[in-house]
This record gives sequence, structure tokens and C-alpha cells, in this order.
Amino acid sequence: MSLALRLTRWGMVWERAARAFWPLAGLLSGLFAAFSLGGVGAVPPAILPWLAGGALVALLVAAIRGGLRFRRVREAEAVERLDRTLPGRPLTALRDRAAIGGEGALWQAHLAQMEMEAARARAVRPDADLARRDPFALRLAALVALVMALIFGGTAQMGQGISAIAATINPPSPGVEEGARGPGWEGWAEPPAYTRRPTIYLNALPEGEMLELPKGSIVTFRLYGETAELTQDIGPERGEDARAPEFRAERSGVIGIAGRRFAVTVLPDLPPVIRAGAAATRRATGGWCSLSRPRTITGSFRARPGSS
Repeated sequence: MSLALRLTRWGMVWERAARAFWPLAGLLSGLFAAFSLGGVGAVPPAILPWLAGGALVALLVAAIRGGLRFRRVREAEAVERLDRTLPGRPLTALRDRAAIGGEGALWQAHLAQMEMEAARARAVRPDADLARRDPFALRLAALVALVMALIFGGTAQMGQGISAIAATINPPSPGVEEGARGPGWEGWAEPPAYTRRPTIYLNALPEGEMLELPKGSIVTFRLYGETAELTQDIGPERGEDARAPEFRAERSGVIGIAGRRFAVTVLPDLPPVIRAGAAATRRATGGWCSLSRPRTITGSFRARPGSS
């Protein structure tokens, strides 16, 4: 009986908590889904502060309302609910005291019968009756949104939503905002195909690092800012677009753009070189084979040690 009484009491605690705090739980689930699924990041910045303030007020109201409505479950209330499900209300009968003849056999038989009935007690299933309190099933919609957020949501979208709200509270300074838009220029240096060297992204090069390019490399820039100006003396220009200059590296020199300076060393192209392979060797079967064939290197250039 004691286990059934404890389970009944815990069920009553859940009932009262669900009735008092289901609006708060629904709001929290909806907000979590909005952050995880990227809904906050899609809100226009002009409206976002008002929505954030309204959501905060709604959370405070729901929390205060739930705290005022929630009541602690007393043991007598749990006993009363459990006793109503038993024939003869044995739990109440066991607490009774006989006015006359309390030590008689009849009263003792009555108590024994009530103890047997009480031993058959089973915990009462809790019922918060939320369907009546939530006729539009908003709690179910919030639950579905929460499940979708847990399955398809991500921390990246949540971080974007938090950053968007933080930006409305503390707007960045003009300089920071301009830097956040991206670089004012981008540059690439593409060596000739026969060198098998990868394209170099100039923005990623450390400040002051020497830039070595095979002769004939194509250097391309994209200018995004109005103040980005390009100067160079390593070769003739190829394109006509002022916002996308392109030139060929023919001699060593310097490239300057928007305060950055690249010292360029052009590696000279060399004539093709033919190098003999190893001498032929006899196989165990009696035949001859060459371990390596003569190698022809076309369009070679004087590369730094260790380059291919």
C-alpha cells in the first residue's frame, strides 16, 4: 500500500505541475525550435527586437502564473484520492477509532477486513485534463516543433539566432560592421599547368612572406571596395575589367594592394631536360627489363628545393 500511495502522490505532483506550467513549457519548446531551425535568423532586424522582448515578457508571465497556481501535494490529499478507488474506503476506516468496544472481536475483525482491502490498493493514474485547458492543442504543436528541432536542428542555426539578437541589443560600430562584410579584395596566383603547382590564395599568405611564382603564372584580383587600388611591376596586364585586373608574371617585382605588399620572385623557365633511366637488367627467366624509362622533362623551371 505504501508504494501505491507514493506513486499516487507523485502522479498528483505531475498533474499540478502540468496544469500550472504547460504554457511555459510550450513557449520554451517553441523558442528552442525557432532557434534550432533558423527561424530567428530569418526575422528582419527591425522586427527582431520587438519579438525578442515579447517572447521574454511571455516567458516571465507564464513562469509567474505557474508559480502562483502550483500547490504542494499533501499526504492527506494523496490518501483521499487513493481511498476513493477502494471499496469501503479502507484507508479512512483504518484511521478511525471506536467510541465503544474498541477492543472487541467485532472491531478487530472489521480492521482486519479493511487491511485486506487496503493491501489491494493500486496507484491512481494521473490525469492533468490538459485537453480541456488547452482546447486549441497548442501544447501538441509545441511538442511537434520541439521534436523537429531535435531531429533537424543544429547548433549553427542556434548560434546565428543568438548573434542576431545580440546584434540588435549591442549594434557593432561602423568599422566593425564594414570588416564583417568581408575582404575588400581577393587575389589568386595560378602557376602554369605543366608545373602541377596549386593555385595560391593571396589573402591567406602571412604578411611579409616572399611569393615565388613560376614564369608565366597568371595573377588575378577581384576588387570589392572603393578604396582598393592595385599596383604591380611583374608583367603585362591581360584583362580590361578594372574591378578584376589580371596579369602575367614575367619578372620579379612587387604587387601592392590596399596596404598589402607582396614581394614576388619569378622563377625562370628552363629548356627541356632529358635524363636517362637505369641500365637494363636480366630477369630470372632470362629476359631483359628496364627498371625505369628515359625521362623527359618539358617546360621545367628552377624551383625551390623540395618542390615537384
